[in-house]
Amino acid sequence: MTFENLLKLIEVLKWPLVVVGSVGLVALFFRKQCVGFLSRLTSVGKDGLKAAPAASQETQPAREHQVNDLMKAFDSNVLLAQEHIIKNDLKDKGLNHVGATVDVSASTRSSTA
Repeated sequence: MTFENLLKLIEVLKWPLVVVGSVGLVALFFRKQCVGFLSRLTSVGKDGLKAAPAASQETQPAREHQVNDLMKAFDSNVLLAQEHIIKNDLKDKGLNHVGATVDVSASTRSSTA
């Protein structure tokens, strides 16, 4: 094989090698995502690839539990005692407290007026 023949061979194989190298790099860097996609693949045809939707990693009740744990992290005995006093005061006045509440401070009221 002469040097000219080698140059012609490189010229012919240049783009196929670039494509194969690019696919290889994508497979290397995105291995986990590629494996996940291939495990969900349901059919391959002339219309393209079809895959099942990805399963949610976190369920809604688990997320609500995490949110509740986060909200409880800032609870203090003084705050809980004050909330108890306020709820009892509302109950004594015939105002039932049901569901979530929203804190309204003086700064919020003055900015909306």
